[in-house]
Amino acid sequence: MIETHKFKTDSEKNSAKLFNDFEIKCIDLDYVVKTSTGLDLGEIDGIFIDYTNEIVFIYDDSELQSPNQKIVGFFQKWSNKDNLTELIKLKNLPDDYQYFILYIDKTRTTKDKIKLEPIANSIPKNCFVVFEDDFNYFQQLTKEIRKWAKNDFYNFLDLRPKSKTSIKRKVIKYFIGDTPAYVFSDKAEKILQYSYVYRRSDKSNIGYQRSLNKDKIRIMRKYINSGELDSFPNSILLNCVEQITEIYDPKFGGADKADCPKEIEIDIPNYFCSCRVVDGQHRLLSLSNVDNTIISKFSLPIVLFNNMPIKKEIKTFIEINDNQTSIDKNLTISLKAQLDWPENSKENLEKVAFLVCEDIISKNSGFSTRIYKGYANESTIYNTNKKITIQQFIQSILKNKIVQKNGGIIQTDLKDILSPSKIINETYTTLINANGKNINYYYSNRGMDLILRFIGIIHINMKLGNFKSTFEEALVDFNLHINKVLPIILNYYGAGAVAKSFDALFVELKKSSNKYNKIENDLRKLNFKK
Repeated sequence: MIETHKFKTDSEKNSAKLFNDFEIKCIDLDYVVKTSTGLDLGEIDGIFIDYTNEIVFIYDDSELQSPNQKIVGFFQKWSNKDNLTELIKLKNLPDDYQYFILYIDKTRTTKDKIKLEPIANSIPKNCFVVFEDDFNYFQQLTKEIRKWAKNDFYNFLDLRPKSKTSIKRKVIKYFIGDTPAYVFSDKAEKILQYSYVYRRSDKSNIGYQRSLNKDKIRIMRKYINSGELDSFPNSILLNCVEQITEIYDPKFGGADKADCPKEIEIDIPNYFCSCRVVDGQHRLLSLSNVDNTIISKFSLPIVLFNNMPIKKEIKTFIEINDNQTSIDKNLTISLKAQLDWPENSKENLEKVAFLVCEDIISKNSGFSTRIYKGYANESTIYNTNKKITIQQFIQSILKNKIVQKNGGIIQTDLKDILSPSKIINETYTTLINANGKNINYYYSNRGMDLILRFIGIIHINMKLGNFKSTFEEALVDFNLHINKVLPIILNYYGAGAVAKSFDALFVELKKSSNKYNKIENDLRKLNFKK
């Protein structure tokens, strides 16, 4: 149907193709719903059915600016029991399947999700908005792993089957610390059916897995297809997000920590999204786009965790990958910020600085589009300029003493996120309003580092009594003199570039007024107590 259908727009064609690539059957496209009495209920861009998982999708695709009321209207119309019953009857659809209504918004991205807040309470539970960047992400993913991207999509929508199934397996139970784990093997195709990779989530900012290395997948797939690679000796790590049931055998007794390692039988949930890949996504997904005759020959060793908490799962992922070159350090620091750390540890200081960054990003669109965190499929470029890395942003906040043990220079205490966020955002607003042509420099790693150094040094010297004027007055002077030194400091590179840049600016400030004469601009010499 998709191949022969005359679509009104390329956008509608792409949406239909995504569901088709998931291998979900198309029921109808551009369907105008008319009741037996001739009442026109409206048009549906696509109706698709997943017979395996007993799910029906009804969606509207939109390239036009869509007011929230249009979204609410579409959702309420097709989640309405009477209208849905009429549609089921007209298209001869199963009435015992789960029905989900999607609005695919090609005009907005997830950064615009806040605009849905006024209608949040009016959106029924089985209705979802899919934003442009979400759609593009899954569209690209299907090119690499075909139908197996469907489980990631279902997890993104937080879908679970109506009827949950399980399989019995003989496994070896053992403990990693106090965490039980089960060792067994399974056919690769079966693992792909019941597992997913946590790269994107509608319920939180990120999934923790890094983006697929497409070259790595293709090289592994090439070796598999040629017969040069016929097994993977290393185990893949899965975390079952549902509860695993151990089948007690009175002949052999229990399987407590003291009894293990021990062979037992367990009941494992085996429906879509029941297990999450902790480690080994490339090995598993390299088999996703090979012939059925090849994939059927592969079994993979598995270490399975039983509903491990997400924070512990992230720690496991970091511990496995942090010493490898394949994990982005920006992703590591972003993930560590989701965990709990001792109050005065380096990790906790980084976490507080990360939370300051997050608050800045949430309130400043200039930052939100120009910060790189290392998440899946995230670009390091905004327009033609490199983004600020979250790692360098955090390190700049720390080294300039904006956050430190017992509280940074503009914190009330270590837990204070809002004060430093407010000062940094207000500083950026003032600087850009005064010198808008410098925006690309200000939103670069070097520009951000210079501005945060200025904030830190001026505030510390104010506290120490070395600077008697206000920070606002210092910002006025910054704006007056930055353009004099910018052509010079743009040529500074390397580890000492920021210090040299600040020194160049500071020379001009001293020339302009003696109020800067007593300022100490060596951060190593600037100490203060809260």
